[in-house]
Amino acid sequence: MSGALGSLFSRRAASIIKLDRPPLFSKAPPWWARWTYALIACDLFVTASAVEFTWNNWTQLTDDLKTISQKSKESTVAVQQPPNDSYVPRPSWQRAGLCVAHLGVGIGIAVALIVTQSRYVRTFTLSPALLKAKTSKNPIQTLPQDRQVLISCASNFKNNGQSFPLASCSVGEGRDASEMILRVDGERGHWFLSLENSLINGKKASIMDAQRAILEEWGTARRTGTWTPLAAADRRWVSGPAARKQGRS
Repeated sequence: MSGALGSLFSRRAASIIKLDRPPLFSKAPPWWARWTYALIACDLFVTASAVEFTWNNWTQLTDDLKTISQKSKESTVAVQQPPNDSYVPRPSWQRAGLCVAHLGVGIGIAVALIVTQSRYVRTFTLSPALLKAKTSKNPIQTLPQDRQVLISCASNFKNNGQSFPLASCSVGEGRDASEMILRVDGERGHWFLSLENSLINGKKASIMDAQRAILEEWGTARRTGTWTPLAAADRRWVSGPAARKQGRS
């Protein structure tokens, strides 16, 4: 297909098949998703510095009691001098324990950044099934009745991504009407779509328009949870029929 602006992805592969239209949903990732690897590098640097400092410099105060005791015994006049304070490294098990804690926190932050980045949807669209081979002159044919859900996340490069059968997917509302959640049977976790300031078919759309367009394209496929009415999803409605319907005027 020519004039492609979107992409169709083979599941968990980097191959790209062009679409003749923009993706149904697209949104630029937030700054932390774009700079995930830089943040991870900073996190690892801070973690390594904390481990090094803890192991080499975590000390405890000690006084030279033995020296003071010997001097007092040798002197006929007991004149006690102030102790010479000094610092010695803490026991190895204490320093090692705190180093392990530093590593756990640092690695946990890095893993959380990677996982969150890989679940933040950058583009989302529906298409006919992936191309299947047939024994004919034209061995590649599409099957419109077997649709696929195509997503590209913040962790994917350019137009690479994943595809899942529509029959295995479900959508639900997120924390509010400006968010949608995609779940796939057999897959751990979920994927997150933020509708605010998103593009629908290549054009900027309100939250209400974005939700409506996605649900219309989704059709009768599975939905989960409760859904905020579309009029309530758009914060622009402060008066008029839509607002009265929601009891806001």
